[in-house]
Amino acid sequence: MTSLSQPWTTTKRNPVLIPAFSAPGGVARFDSFIRSADRLVTQLAPSHALILCAILYEGMGSSAELSNFLHALVSSHSTCDGHYVQWSDEQDRLHSRALDPRTRIALFRVPSETSPKKDLDSFHQVLLKNYPMAQSQMGKDLWHLIFHDALAWLHQHIPNFCLGMLTGSIPITALPRDVLTRWNLRQKDVHWETRDAADDDALSPSHDGALEILLEMEAPINRRARCLKEIQDLFTLPNQATDIRLSDQRWRTSLYSRLAMTADLIARQGTEGDALVLLWVHHLLSVGSVRLKNPSVATISRYVSATAGLISENYTQCPCSAIHMDDEQWIAFFDALKHAVNSDPQRPALASFHQFCIQTFGAPPMVQVLFSGDGNTTVVHANTVWSQEIHGALELALTASSDARICASVQALLALAAIFPLRIGEAQALRLEDFVITEEGIELRYHPRRGQHQGKSYSAKRWMRSFGEPAWVACVASWIKRRKSEEEGRHGKSALLFGDPHSSHRTYMFAACSRLVNRALKQVCGDKSVSFHTLRHAWVNRNIIHQLDQPSSRPSPVSWLQKVAAEVGHAQVPTTLQHYFHRPDMALRCSLNSYWQTRPLTAEVAAFWTGRSAAALRKAKQRSENKAEFLWSCLFETSTGLAVRQAPPPSLLAALPPPPIASIGLMHVRKILCDLHTGIPVEAVASRCSVPLATVLEVIDRAVLIANQLLVLGSVRGRRLILEHATRVIKLARLLQIFMDCDIRPTVTDEPSWQKLAPQNIAPTFAQRNAVRSWMHCRDGQSIALRPDGSTDDLLRWLSDGSVPGSCIVLRVPMKHVADPHSRATTVSSDSARSAQDQLGQYFGTSVTIEGVRQRKLEQPPYMLISRKPFTKTSKPCPSARLRMGSFHGLMFSMAVWHGMIGMDAHE
Repeated sequence: MTSLSQPWTTTKRNPVLIPAFSAPGGVARFDSFIRSADRLVTQLAPSHALILCAILYEGMGSSAELSNFLHALVSSHSTCDGHYVQWSDEQDRLHSRALDPRTRIALFRVPSETSPKKDLDSFHQVLLKNYPMAQSQMGKDLWHLIFHDALAWLHQHIPNFCLGMLTGSIPITALPRDVLTRWNLRQKDVHWETRDAADDDALSPSHDGALEILLEMEAPINRRARCLKEIQDLFTLPNQATDIRLSDQRWRTSLYSRLAMTADLIARQGTEGDALVLLWVHHLLSVGSVRLKNPSVATISRYVSATAGLISENYTQCPCSAIHMDDEQWIAFFDALKHAVNSDPQRPALASFHQFCIQTFGAPPMVQVLFSGDGNTTVVHANTVWSQEIHGALELALTASSDARICASVQALLALAAIFPLRIGEAQALRLEDFVITEEGIELRYHPRRGQHQGKSYSAKRWMRSFGEPAWVACVASWIKRRKSEEEGRHGKSALLFGDPHSSHRTYMFAACSRLVNRALKQVCGDKSVSFHTLRHAWVNRNIIHQLDQPSSRPSPVSWLQKVAAEVGHAQVPTTLQHYFHRPDMALRCSLNSYWQTRPLTAEVAAFWTGRSAAALRKAKQRSENKAEFLWSCLFETSTGLAVRQAPPPSLLAALPPPPIASIGLMHVRKILCDLHTGIPVEAVASRCSVPLATVLEVIDRAVLIANQLLVLGSVRGRRLILEHATRVIKLARLLQIFMDCDIRPTVTDEPSWQKLAPQNIAPTFAQRNAVRSWMHCRDGQSIALRPDGSTDDLLRWLSDGSVPGSCIVLRVPMKHVADPHSRATTVSSDSARSAQDQLGQYFGTSVTIEGVRQRKLEQPPYMLISRKPFTKTSKPCPSARLRMGSFHGLMFSMAVWHGMIGMDAHE
């Protein structure tokens, strides 16, 4: 017996645990001891009963582990799914156990002044009397025999990977205590914290623009950073101050404007290297360093100055973007960074950058690669998001933004990440044709396309089935149906899942949506390290625990663990277990519970543990519908005490409507008119524009009224339409006819020459109101008539204040004989032509282009056109393609509708 080491062997070629020659005998001995334990436990003292439960039911593998377990029982804690004990060994490895119901009851029966660890020596006599063949171990190490038999028994009754995690052959990072206890926090009234939200909005340019660059750039020519000097200047301190912290509001206020300018510069001239460093800066400003929650600005400045150039140089050697890098490429990248580190500030800076890459891009934790052997190790913290926290984040997403579409997108993105193990780049590239909605849920067939997220490896091409709460599945299904209705008759199934309805090849503010998802998760969880990628870890943990808790009886050629790894997108199962699974305690408990519930439990044994009489339990079992599991359910109920708090009702969460729009903006009106102009049904327009149906109908009514006013003013030909006698179909038909006859083309994009004219404020100003009135009076076909009465002054003043350059203005003077020099000179020097030149010169100077054109009417005043881009003066006339005014008239018509809906008497 003294030669017993462990009850299995392994080989390099075959990592499966092979039972040793001594294993069958050990299993038989330990199983016999388990059968006698029901009688033995009733005769022992409370502390000895607790030690017996620990040996039999908690998967102890050594006497040292048992001693640490008994010592840590003093600091055990409860959550909604169990009672946990955690301790650290000599190698600083965290161990965790979820207690068996019998162990938990035995723990509560031990007097508070008793230390079970001190009773281990006296428990040795109990083992000598009751353990099979213990008498043959007289004078030998009995504990060695017992734990040899215990591990042999575990090898036969729990999955192989659970035993590997238990013995340490599969390294697992367990959830720390603060993450486990987050489960107990009750979700109160969920609302955004104003101060954190304002700070996040101010920091948003450093996140949204940089992430868009990484998502959109598939194969850039050069990744070397160009704007490192501007990024480093963000941390310049006034008067050489060194005691300013990142939380200093005065310093942060001065930072916001500089950060926005730097982000704008990188968006125009930067590379992927700039975007990566700027995202890291956003992480430092939001979370802090890896060791300090509130470091000084000088410390962060040293981090960026010492490491930014190093990151940029090594990033240029990477074969793809950080969004697409696989585990091998990340390891090579950080290995190169480690060998390039040669100064003390670079070590903690690189640790912070490593933590940022883990949270943002899903890089593998690489403790063995970074700073090994020098005491500066990167501490990898396991994390997850609990189900009730996801519910809270979904509720919070409803008020994430004043834009209702962003709110719906954030909610759909949250629910999507909760039911599918997706990376952020994969979610951005999804299309409607990738999804199939069935009665059992949603199926996702992810296949990267050319020019989009190509996946981190060949395993990224995979088939996934939704797994999660019904509310989450219903939220994603509702979004898919909405997007299909928006794209019906246009791009159909090939449209992006999070696409812009008004721009088929682009997503709708996806970077901002991902930032708001991170903000919602951080606020609900109270943990700044939680991010979108944490939902991927949470999916793996929930799925594996579910499979262990409810094992399938159907035979399959592929193990369920391989299916989980394939759905996550991993080629190897160890990758999923080592990097994504953080609940070895619950995996062991579910595996053991599945076995224990197959063994018979007598009423006498259940009476001892529950404190009820055996006769009462028998009678209750007869009245129970599930007689086979009744006694075990009584045991669990006694150990847990009160009922588990339930999550919010899924049906309520799925049925929550989007928040109403307090006051409609100009962009909403433009989107509605643009969709109506393209012939999209009214109900689909309401969905695409994220507004109530009543708002779309109000826009239609107001647009018809504006068309009637244009008829009265004479700028449009036709008969007026009486709204009281018109149906919705008639109104739409009349509106589309006016758009076609008058060359009014509502769009959501502006030409370069008048990009700054469209306001983003809520209420119109006097200048805008007067410009709209002037446009309605002076519009003449496709042009703007310049009459001597000065009716166009308000419009010209508004164009000038909106930075429309004079080189884009073309003045055309009608004349009878264009080729006759005398007629041309006479017409240009006429009073009407001089008045038009004076009006334009007052606001645009002498850069206006003047052209003579053939007169088409008996009395036709000079008129103005606006070119799409600045026009270089030549002897040739301006091309007609550059003078099309349909989109400009669409903008003015939309503003007229907007003014009418808000009120023409609105103040600035």
